[in-house]
Amino acid sequence: MALLSNLAACDFGYISAKKLMDNISETFKTMEELPRYHGHFYNWYDTQSLHPLNPHYISTADSGNLTGSLIVLSVGFAELVNRPIVPEKWLQSLGDTSQILLDELHTELKKKQQLTDDDNFAHIQKTVSEQIKSLKSECTTLPDINDGLSAFVLVISELEGLVPKDSEVYFWICALRNQCEDIQNDIVYMAPWLEVNYYRLKGGSL
Repeated sequence: MALLSNLAACDFGYISAKKLMDNISETFKTMEELPRYHGHFYNWYDTQSLHPLNPHYISTADSGNLTGSLIVLSVGFAELVNRPIVPEKWLQSLGDTSQILLDELHTELKKKQQLTDDDNFAHIQKTVSEQIKSLKSECTTLPDINDGLSAFVLVISELEGLVPKDSEVYFWICALRNQCEDIQNDIVYMAPWLEVNYYRLKGGSL
C-alpha cells in the first residue's frame, strides 16, 4: 500500500515526481534486505530489525496484492514521462495544505489567550490566501513558479514564532514549507538549467 500511496500522492500533487522516485527507491532498498522464503516475502516484519515476526508464514493473498501494486506502479511511472515538469494539481495541493494549516492555527489561537487576536489571525489568513492567489495568477513559467514558491516559504516562516514546536500547527507549517521546497527541488531536477537561479534564491553559491 505504501507504494501506491506515494503514487497517489504524486498524482494529486502532494509530492513531486522526484520525491516519488526517491521514496519508492528507498522502499525497494529496504525490501531487498528483507528475509524471504523461496523468494516470497513473509507476511509481516519488525520495522526496526527487519526480522520476520511470529508466526512465520507466507500469504498468497498479500503476495498477490504486492504483485498487483507493482503492476500499477509500473504503469504510473510510465505515465510520468509525458507529464509536465510542474503538474496541474500542484496549486490545489498547496491550497489544501494551507487550509489545514489555517484551520489548525485557528484552533491553536483559541487555546492560547495571548494569541487570541482575531486581527492577527485574519492577517495571517489573508496573507496566506493572497500568496496562493499570487501563485495562481502570476506563476506561468518555471522561473516564476520558483520565485513565487520562495516568497511563499518566507511568508510561512512568519508563523513559526506563534506556536510551539510540538503543536499540530507547527507540523503543518513544516509540511507546507517542505511541500513548497519539494516542488522547487523537482523543478531544478527536471530543468537543471534553472539551477543557478535556484541557488541564488536559496542564498547559496555554486
